[in-house]
Amino acid sequence: LACWTPDGFIGQLFALVGRTVPPAPGLKSPPLWGTRAHLESIFGARAASIQTNVREFAFRYLSAEHFIDTFRRFYGPTHVLLKSLDAERGAAFTSELTALIDRFDRSDDDTVVIASSYLETVIVRA
Repeated sequence: LACWTPDGFIGQLFALVGRTVPPAPGLKSPPLWGTRAHLESIFGARAASIQTNVREFAFRYLSAEHFIDTFRRFYGPTHVLLKSLDAERGAAFTSELTALIDRFDRSDDDTVVIASSYLETVIVRA
């Protein structure tokens, strides 16, 4: 498995989406799959071993606006969310997303390089 961690960029993006429009009752956050504890709670009793390693993926875009435009058009959670919001709430979400991008951006120029951690997991059945 390769799953975004809750504290990484995409995990924080999911948290922002959830704060903007709360998920359906009982729906668990996808980044939980990026935690060893959650995977052990699901697979632990039936696993001979669970090996995890935190890795990093770097998103590279021309600018924060380019990132947001791409995710607005092609990334399911933000695409659906932004289509559902009125102009005011959409602008507020975009502003918060820009701040999130700025927080994770490690570029030293006008482009953005957004580091996002994920949990690489190998589970062997017992």
